[in-house]
Amino acid sequence: MGYKTIVLKYMQLKQCKTTSQTSQHNLRHIFNDVTRSNPSASQVTFKECESSMFRTRKILQPMIPQSASEFSEVLPTTTFAVNHKATVIVDVGRHAIPAVHCLLTNKDDELYVAVIQKIRELVPQLEPDCAMSDWEQAARNAVKRVYPGIRVNGCWFHYTQAIWRKTQKYGLASTCRGNLECASFVKKIMAIPFLPAELILPIYNLLQIPTLQQSQMKKLEVFLNYFEKQWLTKIGPEELSIFNLKYVTNNAAESYHGKLKSIIKSSHPRIWNFLTVINNIIADYDNEMAWIQEGREITRPSKKKNVMNNEHRKRCKEKLLSGSYSPIQFLERISCYIGNATSLEDTINSDDSDMLEEPESFGSIETNKCVVCLQTRSSTWVFMPCRHANCCTQCSDTIDQLQQTCPTCRGIIEGKFQIFLN
Repeated sequence: MGYKTIVLKYMQLKQCKTTSQTSQHNLRHIFNDVTRSNPSASQVTFKECESSMFRTRKILQPMIPQSASEFSEVLPTTTFAVNHKATVIVDVGRHAIPAVHCLLTNKDDELYVAVIQKIRELVPQLEPDCAMSDWEQAARNAVKRVYPGIRVNGCWFHYTQAIWRKTQKYGLASTCRGNLECASFVKKIMAIPFLPAELILPIYNLLQIPTLQQSQMKKLEVFLNYFEKQWLTKIGPEELSIFNLKYVTNNAAESYHGKLKSIIKSSHPRIWNFLTVINNIIADYDNEMAWIQEGREITRPSKKKNVMNNEHRKRCKEKLLSGSYSPIQFLERISCYIGNATSLEDTINSDDSDMLEEPESFGSIETNKCVVCLQTRSSTWVFMPCRHANCCTQCSDTIDQLQQTCPTCRGIIEGKFQIFLN
């Protein structure tokens, strides 16, 4: 081995060790960055320097505490716990800001109550009138115990995931892909939370059950038994309804958890690495809070698709309140966008409940009614290039005359063709 090679190996090892002292990335990530930045110094393998990098990082950190008492001796103002995390996200000027981070030993009611009571003790002036979470019952119960009278609603996206999982479990998913009537019915079930709470039960009872083969009908009956027991009885219309809510999902919290996981890059990080990451994130959000208070924009504008979906729901709501739409018509108009705008076939086999990924659609099947006039149609016009097939001949001609966009996605129409349904 020549003198130059020895020097390059020493320099590479030294740089890896130095970087591991200041960076919270995993050691392999640091090694790869150092190697890429100076290819001529790539004389050491990761296996040869991993132990040295680990020892260098470990020297700078205190011993890992084995109990809450040991931890409090080092950091007396922090609570020690393990296994689960909880984050409280608050809305500040249309921006989601993480306000509280907790590490929990479990997910029972009493522990959640203790956490929320501590928040109330630290911020006594906080009197929230509504909260949103996933459908974990312990957290929801705890919020209502500490803040009596608060409205607690669940995430609509998590609701649609649960519904679609059950259609798969009970064998209805394949039926939905090949049966217009069944697909339309499941979409209406998914859209039910958009109704006012007092209308959910009456409108559900008015829904027309799709005509299916006997074997498929039995599967549908099992699915409906689940829906009635879990959502109409256990959860109840008041908590199921998202009518009049500013936000209908907790995607902001899920997105933040995904960001946190991408930074930490470990399912079980060392406590000091975890705290360093959290402190850095808090500092970043402190800066964002200052910018918000100055009236500055800190995020990109919402995607056009999301803006259009929100506008569509807003128009439907206005027509329901004005009487232009009956509750059934309102539900039909809302359900027409499900499967196109929200994509419901999610990563069912994933065990990572914190990562909210956009799922595949369960098909482009729409109802046999025109999405514009809501009249039953014998044929449909398919708009290109978006391929949305949802418009009767009369409405399609009107769209042509007015040079409007696709009524489903608002995309530019470059061509169209007709499909006969019967």
